[in-house]
Amino acid sequence: MARQKNPIPVPRLVSDATGLWHVSFTDPAKGYTKKRSTGTRDRAEAEQKMKAIAADIIAPRPATGTAYTIGELLDQFERAKCEGGKNATFYAVQKLKGYFAGLQPQQLRSDAVWAAYRKWRTRQANASAPYAAATRKPKGKSAGSVKHVSDATACKELAVMRAAINWARRNGMNGLDGVEVHIPDEPTYAVHAYLTSDQVRRLLDGCAEPYTELFVLIALATGARMSAILELQWSDVYWPGGAPPSDDDAEIAAAVSDTLAVFDPDKVASFDFRLRDDREPLRFNMGRGRGNKRRPTGSVSRTNGRLYIALLRAWQERYPDCPHVIQHRGKRLLTIDLKPSYRRAGLDGLARHVHLLKHTCCSLLVQSGQSYQAVAKMVGTDAKTIERHYGHLSPAHLDTAGEVLSF
Repeated sequence: MARQKNPIPVPRLVSDATGLWHVSFTDPAKGYTKKRSTGTRDRAEAEQKMKAIAADIIAPRPATGTAYTIGELLDQFERAKCEGGKNATFYAVQKLKGYFAGLQPQQLRSDAVWAAYRKWRTRQANASAPYAAATRKPKGKSAGSVKHVSDATACKELAVMRAAINWARRNGMNGLDGVEVHIPDEPTYAVHAYLTSDQVRRLLDGCAEPYTELFVLIALATGARMSAILELQWSDVYWPGGAPPSDDDAEIAAAVSDTLAVFDPDKVASFDFRLRDDREPLRFNMGRGRGNKRRPTGSVSRTNGRLYIALLRAWQERYPDCPHVIQHRGKRLLTIDLKPSYRRAGLDGLARHVHLLKHTCCSLLVQSGQSYQAVAKMVGTDAKTIERHYGHLSPAHLDTAGEVLSF
């Protein structure tokens, strides 16, 4: 049986006998190989020229186009969303520029463009994997160790492309009619890594420093990311009763004693704050509207006494010259290493998961039967995202699925 033709052209660089580089591809309609010269014998220069040639092969440039390229669109999106910082969006945009920079918006109206990007990205070496550099060729036993970019990574980058196009539309950039990022068979992103209540207690017991325990407690109770928690200042803390405790040791000791009287240490992550009934719950201003990430509401309800006690003690021992809640010896922490705490808790294998504490917060809330809308509002995201990532943990979802197994 003849091999089925690939409906999407996949350009690659080849050199002729004179050392001149050409872009080679298979015509999807006729099935034979075509070449277009780059006009150079320099490999690096040829790779740069290949981007524009490949873009024209995959989606021919229209006779009349808009006044900007996709590279310029992505530049503006990067400046608006990354604010000069090198975060996940920044790195995704760099990869997208490497493929789409020379295209115009009209060239993105074909679904073949998105499929071709996935194929192109998954043929690249993973820069974070061993022997990943494209210019390095492993030898001997390591020859099979090259790891390529996963399809899930390519899909996440296309999701950033979708966000960039939507942002451009909202900001009045023209020429994007009919441009929709289509990602067929997009991998699901259900989160399966989270801590159980017993593992949470072990982790907290493994925190050797008070500031580390406080960080973990805030992360579990709010679902906030590390950056939001480390930016939290004492002026962002809204205490029950409306005012912080005084610096009087006796008053703080009395507040701790009152909390201990109603605090059940077995309910570490119960997400309920049972102080006196006439008091409002503890609240944090996690910086909603600040930065390029959504921030949680920072509301801690009434039985999370362990967090309240840790916060009271941190207030008592704070350095007046340092305004941040998470501080060590009067200095603000720019990052925090939880690996030693995971190791002491016997949870080394889970330490590698990014945002594990946020996932734990969301997972335990969904398992408790909270609605997707309520969880989304609490942790600062949207209900669809919560359902997509954590819906498999919902008791209602599991009950419904289990009905088909009744005989």
